[in-house]
Amino acid sequence: MRRDTILGALTAINLLLLAGIVLTQVLPARAQDQPGILRGSGLQIVDGQGRVRSSISILPAKDGQAETVLFRLITEDGQPSVKIAASSASAGLSFVGGNDESHPRPRRTQNPAQDGGTAGARKADRAIEQFQEKCERLSSACSP
Repeated sequence: MRRDTILGALTAINLLLLAGIVLTQVLPARAQDQPGILRGSGLQIVDGQGRVRSSISILPAKDGQAETVLFRLITEDGQPSVKIAASSASAGLSFVGGNDESHPRPRRTQNPAQDGGTAGARKADRAIEQFQEKCERLSSACSP
């Protein structure tokens, strides 16, 4: 008789536990009252076509440089238009947009052995010259 009572009690407890588990699976999930914290080592936001449009990443320390946090806002053609970087040693902010010719658009990679590696250097020199010209125009427009 005692054995039947114990088995009946265990069966009732198991049925209550089973009902609780089933109810938690069937009832809809509810949002927390307090906002939670999202943690990770990086974040990417993509558009409807699966292209990355914004990213936050942590670049590990290497070659004597400090670990860097990098935030990018990217246009639909894959061109980063806003970059914000910060590390323990420095910080930087970059805006590029519109039809800015001083910023080279992404192109297919070239083989440096084809031209002795001078094409990239010429392109960089031209971009620096264009930047300096813009700075000179701005400073002359602002001077009294």
